[in-house]
Amino acid sequence: MIADNTIVGNVATRNGGGIICHSGSAIVRGNIISGNVGGSSGGGIHYYLSSGSIEGNLIADNSGGPLGGGIVCSSSSPPIGGNTIVGNMADDGGGICWYNSTGTVTNSIVWGNNASTGPQISGPCTVTYSDVQDGWPGVGNIDADPLFATGPQGDYYLSQTIAGQPEQSPCVDGGDPDSAVPEGTTRTDEVCDVWPPDMGYHYYPCTAGPTPLLWVCVTPDTTQVVRGEDLWFSIDVVNVTDSTLTFDGWVDAYLLNGNPYARNPALGPVEITLGGNGGLYGVRRHVRVPMGAPFGEPYRLCCRTGAHPDSIWVEDCFEFAIVWPPAE
Repeated sequence: MIADNTIVGNVATRNGGGIICHSGSAIVRGNIISGNVGGSSGGGIHYYLSSGSIEGNLIADNSGGPLGGGIVCSSSSPPIGGNTIVGNMADDGGGICWYNSTGTVTNSIVWGNNASTGPQISGPCTVTYSDVQDGWPGVGNIDADPLFATGPQGDYYLSQTIAGQPEQSPCVDGGDPDSAVPEGTTRTDEVCDVWPPDMGYHYYPCTAGPTPLLWVCVTPDTTQVVRGEDLWFSIDVVNVTDSTLTFDGWVDAYLLNGNPYARNPALGPVEITLGGNGGLYGVRRHVRVPMGAPFGEPYRLCCRTGAHPDSIWVEDCFEFAIVWPPAE
């Protein structure tokens, strides 16, 4: 196993600037692999006739020459999961190159890599629950700016409103809900990730967050709304403790550029009291979309609980589009 290392600034005249696994088996887990050069292939990692796995690594700014800026798997199919693969470059497969191989990629962010062929991923593979620039078919995949944020240990945390950023990364909670939550954090306040897992690399160590007091779920009637009309949604709020809780509930809106709506809160705040293990279910609310709102997506609406405006306890958000009215 190759685990928990910082592998930076190495140069190989041939293969595997950071790591090479040749005719063997290796689990590569929890490493920062950055700024390495593989003259022939595999700037960050090179697997050849090998097995193992590539799990939970930050693979950034490596150069792979002809093949695989971040990773090249040649006649090898190690599963690739929970990695952030960003800013790498090669002629073929800037992020990942499958050469005479086919494999799987899960719970990963593959973004901002560069190659003339397959800038993000080159070669046949199955990709699920991952953020791949310019898109890739597969269950749970997205193609959206991951909104990286700089934090105490590096530059590849995920922007999260609960940690103080103005925007919410689409990779938050975007991992496979049936997969284990990595031991680590994507939050700049270093609070550990909880289910459902976030996509990408997790920094370690992390700090356990406070035990949730509430559970919140918001379900929109639609994710497309016409200017001047109402956007309706249903809210469930449950007190998951045995004690009575009094708290504020409110709704904040966010614009196309991620900035908060100038008139936030869009609804509330209202004071709510729930007895132990009590809940409010199917509460119907709506916001009116201004006539002057620009068309497009994604807008975002967040239903929040806590002590307004100082503290958010638990929130749930959804994205929506403002569209033209249907043709008559």
